[in-house]
Amino acid sequence: MRIATYNVNGIKARLPRLIEWLGETAPDVVCLQELKSSDETFPEADIRAAGYGAVKTLVKPHDHVVIDILAHACLQEAARDAT
Repeated sequence: MRIATYNVNGIKARLPRLIEWLGETAPDVVCLQELKSSDETFPEADIRAAGYGAVKTLVKPHDHVVIDILAHACLQEAARDAT
């Protein structure tokens, strides 16, 4: 299993590069840092289109130190069961 971290520093501006990086490296699990996003503005559809799902842990809207976990679809059910 490949686990990676990625400091996004603003997911809206860097979403194309994140999607490209996911395709290049194909990690099983990714922890994203500094999304600078809220639940409502998180680009979940784009993440799912890239073959990943999101287990979001937002402490408060626009939390700059939040970590989101992206995982291939096959790991999503296990991740939900663990929380």
